[in-house]
Amino acid sequence: MHKICSKTIRLFLTSGVLLLLGSCGNAYYVAKAPTIPMLEEKGDFCASFGAQLTSATLLFGYGALTMDAAYAVSDHWAVQAAGQICDDQEDYYLQASAICYLPIREHQELELWAGAGKGLSIAGKELTSEHSYTTRFHNQQYYALASYGWRNLTRAHIDCGVGLRGGCMPFHLTSVSNHTGEVEADQDFVAPFFEPQIFFRIGPEHVRFQLQINYTNLPTYFSRKEVARVVSSPLMFSAGVTLHL
Repeated sequence: MHKICSKTIRLFLTSGVLLLLGSCGNAYYVAKAPTIPMLEEKGDFCASFGAQLTSATLLFGYGALTMDAAYAVSDHWAVQAAGQICDDQEDYYLQASAICYLPIREHQELELWAGAGKGLSIAGKELTSEHSYTTRFHNQQYYALASYGWRNLTRAHIDCGVGLRGGCMPFHLTSVSNHTGEVEADQDFVAPFFEPQIFFRIGPEHVRFQLQINYTNLPTYFSRKEVARVVSSPLMFSAGVTLHL
């Protein structure tokens, strides 16, 4: 257990150093972390609000705010809309999902998702140093997600479980030198991604405190493919409030 914790901390801090070394106009990618709503029946509603923290938060004060809302349109089908704002209004991501939720046994549930999203990150346009760049990172995501969890356990109304989110992310990236106006990068890729998460909620019946931990494999992909001017922390921590009605 000690080795696992040490490796996790080392991974978190190392990614932070990489972000620091390349911060003059890099676009950031933050793992997408929609709330697993754990709906029970037609008419159920779940909304969440939270803040995401990564190693970039420690170094630059760079984080993300998230919100999402899910509604059960039938006893087994639901829809969800989610949004993420990173740093400011020029760094955002929006997605929509269809969810098939299947109670397995008492207090246990399987959810199967399919959806699509679109995001934009603009970085560095106000920097004036000789080695600064303005980077625009346009991306789409087409994904599936499978989750399994336990809901409404004990008198503390605990929800917990795991989610496995994966798919492909077509993106277009441009990076222009603020000093010379020259185009440093103009790239198109379709990157596969895999983003597992664990979540835990506790609180009153209708309002619960939520914690999530997400991992993304995209930093490795960017490094291997030598995609310029995009950096990401592998680990993301999220804390917020979930409303169940």
